[in-house]
Amino acid sequence: VNPEYFFYLQLYSQYIHLSIDEDGKFNCYSEGPIDQASLWEIYVLAILQEIYSRAVLTNENFIKGEEILENNILKIKDYSHYRLFKYSDFSCRRAASVKWLDHVIDRMKTEINCTNFVGTSCVYYAFKYGITPIGTMAHELLELGQAVVHPFDSQEFILRKWSEVYKGDLGIALTDTFGIDYFINKVFNKGFALQFTGVRHDSGNPFDFGEKIIEMYEIFGINPLSKTIVFSDGLTFDLAFKLCDYFNERINVSFGIGTNIGNDLGVKAPQIVMKLVEADGKPVAKISDSPGKGMCMNIDIQPAILVPQFS
Repeated sequence: VNPEYFFYLQLYSQYIHLSIDEDGKFNCYSEGPIDQASLWEIYVLAILQEIYSRAVLTNENFIKGEEILENNILKIKDYSHYRLFKYSDFSCRRAASVKWLDHVIDRMKTEINCTNFVGTSCVYYAFKYGITPIGTMAHELLELGQAVVHPFDSQEFILRKWSEVYKGDLGIALTDTFGIDYFINKVFNKGFALQFTGVRHDSGNPFDFGEKIIEMYEIFGINPLSKTIVFSDGLTFDLAFKLCDYFNERINVSFGIGTNIGNDLGVKAPQIVMKLVEADGKPVAKISDSPGKGMCMNIDIQPAILVPQFS
């Protein structure tokens, strides 16, 4: 192995900051070059969830999880008999445990047709099971643009850069950093609509979102059936089936399901995220279509670049 690679890995320890305050509250943030500080999100969230699971969950929870998994597999098989249903595992950072996620992906890879179960966001399990690693652009990238150009120009700036780099590949645009209405009216012009394969929904009412996206494409004179919506906001399989039915033969749909694949054990799973709050000394914001999912922290109060948020 190239020694430079080990040196690169050693650099990560410089950018993570952990502490426990007088009240016993755990504090964590990552600060440093974006290409290294941002990657801590995966490991911090997975470790926090693993610690939580070992402390709180019992064998009975995983027995219940197996029942839920079995039921979901049966429902997917039944539903896919009469309608195309495409979904990916998006639970890498929020799975109940690494062993449980391994088990879930193993069963889905073995028992569900590859035209239905199309991939996972966990690169390791994609490699292990020979399935496609799947993800889309993150809010973090679009927020980063706010520190590079004027915030009102940041989404357009990042989408242009994305197009320059990927040249048509990885063509799902994230929509809700400033809300869907701002995205449609101020950002996603016809040029972007033609360039990008589709859009990703991650906050707000998914049915209303889909109607707005279809209307946008129709105004541009683009057939919605040539484009795709990836729904990824707190989905259950039952909600995904309803969305698939609702938009059938109107626009292509696929689904990124996270917590309710890798952490559905019959008890409420902790919702843990890390958000970008500062870049280049400037505070940045995510303005969500769902109350509670937005975030903007004053630079004078919180110097972190990435901080965990629990809800």
